[in-house]
Order: sequence, then C-alpha cells, then structure tokens
Amino acid sequence: MKPDRRLDVRGAACPGPSVMVAEELKEMEPGQVLEVIVDSEGIANDIRELVQDGGHEVLKVEETDGDIRMLIRVGGVETDSTATDGTVRTCAGSLPSTDTDSVMIAQSTGVANPERAYATFLMSEAALAMDLDVVIFGFMDGVTVLVEREVERIRHPEFPPLIDKAREVLRNVEACACELSIQARGITSDDLLDGVKVVGASKFLKLITDPGVDVVWL
Repeated sequence: MKPDRRLDVRGAACPGPSVMVAEELKEMEPGQVLEVIVDSEGIANDIRELVQDGGHEVLKVEETDGDIRMLIRVGGVETDSTATDGTVRTCAGSLPSTDTDSVMIAQSTGVANPERAYATFLMSEAALAMDLDVVIFGFMDGVTVLVEREVERIRHPEFPPLIDKAREVLRNVEACACELSIQARGITSDDLLDGVKVVGASKFLKLITDPGVDVVWL
C-alpha cells in the first residue's frame, strides 16, 4: 500500500513523535494513509495508543534494521474491520468509549526534581495531542514549576530549555497555582509565568473529585 504522506520522527524525544503524528493526522483527509518511521518500541506503542484513541486505524507495523514502520489510516470512514489474515481491527472512525475528557497534572515536587518538572509539561503536551483538556495544578513545592525565575534555570541536554517548553505548553492549557502554597514561599502573582491563575483549595478538590478528570500525580 502506497501511503499518502510520510513522517519520519526518528531522533525526536518523547512526546515529540506523538505530537507530530497527531498534527499530521489532523491535516489529512479521512481514508488517507500516513506512513510513520520511528526508532524505538516505546514511541511506536505511544503512537499506536494515540492513533487508536483518536479513532484512526493502525494498518501495519513492521521492523527493519532497527527502525519501525507504521501505516495509519485516518479515521472518519467506514472500513472492513477484519483484516485478510483474520485478525480483527478497530474500525476507523469509531472512537473508544471513555468518560475521561480532561487530565490534571498535579505537581507537588517542583523544580527540586528536574525530571518531574520536565514531565509536567511533556505529559501535558502528550495529553493535548490526544485532544484532552489539560489542567496543570501546582501546590506545595510544585508551584515552583510555574514560577518564571525558577523554571529559567532548569535545563536538560536531551530537551529544550524548560522555560521554552513551559511557555509553549501554557498557551494551550489551564494552569493553576495554589494560593496558600505561593504565600508560604514568598511568591507573588507577578512571579508566575504568563497565564497562570492563583486559586484556592476548592478548585483543587473540584478537579480531583470530577469523574471526567484523570489525575496524574507528580
């Protein structure tokens, strides 16, 4: 089968490949086929989840010389749900049933743990690629991932500067900082990154008790 488009995401750090695939699929027409080349099993599995959750169809996955080639058909049209080899596939265009439409990244560790600080924004980016609404909620030490001067000093050789990633993600999510937590640390609203709201405990409790919101604790 000849693909309509080809996307090579080899060398891109997670969640970059999933985000790139999601953006490419949004630009394609129902029934078109996208070929994706990846260089790790973990990234391939992430893309498979993204594709199936989005109502698209993974037609083929094959590994050659350490690279993995995936063929993905864009959802929105009815297709034969049974492959020629007898295996049953998800019908393109049929979304999985789920009660979850939002994710809250509950951040309590802050910049003292750079890995989790990066994960706050990388996981948010992955959730956005899955068309989920995202809330980043900083409380206790976690509010520091929303403080501009703190985020500016965090860097990792495998990723862009954290400040760049944070600003990019915050344009597309709701970000909240616990008022008590910032007051206890001498932080003011002027210290926060653009777009961050100062909220109280009721907002936090509303989110964690909402059955439509999955919570990721960091």
